[in-house]
Amino acid sequence: VFDTVNTNSLSLTTLNSGATHKWRVYSLCTSSGSSVSSWSSMNTFSTLVFVPSCTPSVPSSLSTSNIQTDEATLSWSSVLNIDHYDVRYRVQGSSWTLVQNLTTLSTILNGLSVGSSYDWEVRSACSSDSSSVSSWSSTETFTTPYPCTIPQNLTESGITSTTATLSWDLVPGSWGYVVMHRQVGSAWVFDTVNTNSLSLTTLNSGATHKWRVYSVCDASGSSVSSWSSMNTFLTTTIVTPGPIACTSPQNLEEENITSSSVELEWDALAGSWGYKVMWRQLGSGWNYTLVNTNELILSSLNPNKTHKWRVYSVCDSLQSNVSAWSSMQIFNTLSSIRIASGDTEQSNSLNIYPNPTKGMFNISFITEEMVGFKLMIVDAYGKTILIENNDIFIGEFTKQVDLSEYPKGIYMVQIRTNNSFITKRIVVQ
Repeated sequence: VFDTVNTNSLSLTTLNSGATHKWRVYSLCTSSGSSVSSWSSMNTFSTLVFVPSCTPSVPSSLSTSNIQTDEATLSWSSVLNIDHYDVRYRVQGSSWTLVQNLTTLSTILNGLSVGSSYDWEVRSACSSDSSSVSSWSSTETFTTPYPCTIPQNLTESGITSTTATLSWDLVPGSWGYVVMHRQVGSAWVFDTVNTNSLSLTTLNSGATHKWRVYSVCDASGSSVSSWSSMNTFLTTTIVTPGPIACTSPQNLEEENITSSSVELEWDALAGSWGYKVMWRQLGSGWNYTLVNTNELILSSLNPNKTHKWRVYSVCDSLQSNVSAWSSMQIFNTLSSIRIASGDTEQSNSLNIYPNPTKGMFNISFITEEMVGFKLMIVDAYGKTILIENNDIFIGEFTKQVDLSEYPKGIYMVQIRTNNSFITKRIVVQ
């Protein structure tokens, strides 16, 4: 740019902030410009950098999100023209930890303690050395959750002929528990409680009961543990004066059938000394086993075979007072097809996805033999939601199921064939 002036100075305006400029000048000795000097040497100067004014205001709209067992995300609103933000946090009642020079409106805290309550605050700073800062904001609090673990140390107390109290260790951070219990030979009962105990009443005298429990870590039932191990207890027997009638065992049943084992059970007889079990694979000789409990586990059985068994009560140690034989029971051990209970690798062929789900999910599995099967979906209380029968099937089975119209919670998907059974859990959020 060339400017002609009649004085020995020139004022420049509308220059750019923080820019470098060069200039030089020569003299005009006549108005016609016929007499001029040479150019002067070149000079250089830089305009100043514009720095907006800054007022270190206190940040607002504090929020905490994505709270995990060991981390959390902290967020706040912006303050104009500041250099950075500082955050401080602590376990409630302890000293502060300072996080400085944050240039974004959020930060992730890592390495937090499980099940702990935290305070945090934020301030703005107008200078990089934090010499000009705002006051600390109001205090925001959050609590890290506990992992949803399996209840431990299951115990029974206060056992009478009709009552018992079931207890287990408290799981930190749990919302409640689901208890599954029954008298052997009866249907399972499911109870939901908010304490780590359950009182049972109206039980039968001298009866064997089984139970287990899992933790529920939120009210929606989307965060749950696996089942605990199974516990067994016996209600006390009401002793009636006079001789004991040695009666045949009742309610015979088989549980946990696999391709090579089975658990035989029956009602305990009040006053019995023991029981004798008679069993065999069809086509083989009879086996006799004397036990002093009302169950017998058979192992080393052959797969896909039919077996018979029965039992009588022994009411004294001399085995002179015994009952008649019970009725004969029949069961089949499982075959080796892909869908079979008791085989973890094979039962993994049953795929349920996505899990957890908002309601819509898929079921798929593969069978390598021609089978008929029944597909059932039941809720946590044993109510049947869906049932589908397939008389003949081989290959890959897929089905889409929609439970969005049903309550949130835990449902069981069951596949049963003539000689196999699988059950898997689906969580509807």
